[in-house]
Amino acid sequence: MIKRHCENPASTIQVILRETVIGGRIRVPEGVSVVTPVHAVMWNEENYERPKEFIPERFLGNNGKAVSSATYLSFGIGPRNCAGARFAEMEFKTVIASIIRRFELALDPAHLKEKKICQEELKTVTTHVLHGPMDSELFVRVIERE
Repeated sequence: MIKRHCENPASTIQVILRETVIGGRIRVPEGVSVVTPVHAVMWNEENYERPKEFIPERFLGNNGKAVSSATYLSFGIGPRNCAGARFAEMEFKTVIASIIRRFELALDPAHLKEKKICQEELKTVTTHVLHGPMDSELFVRVIERE
């Protein structure tokens, strides 16, 4: 099962290399470890409108390309971000492509009748497979391709 919310909130830890001032008022001496809780940043209404709602488009610019990596902190940011970030993203895309190549994914007909999912929602099945509605379950049949 793929979950939208992390059950073990992550943090990024950075060691300050030279004394700095944060926000013009907080002095941080050299050598101090600074911990940034990712969920505190991503769920802050000063950073995102309706932060607890699932709106993946918020990370896309007007041209449909991803905006600055600073807006999504899953792998940290800066020169010391996660060394495996690109690998993890590539691996995730490879796994999804392998699943789609090997299996046919279909919404369960019984579920369609019960929940009355409209045709508009069926346009991007993979989106719904990975990110179903928050308040309901989504049942998918996985059928091996011949």
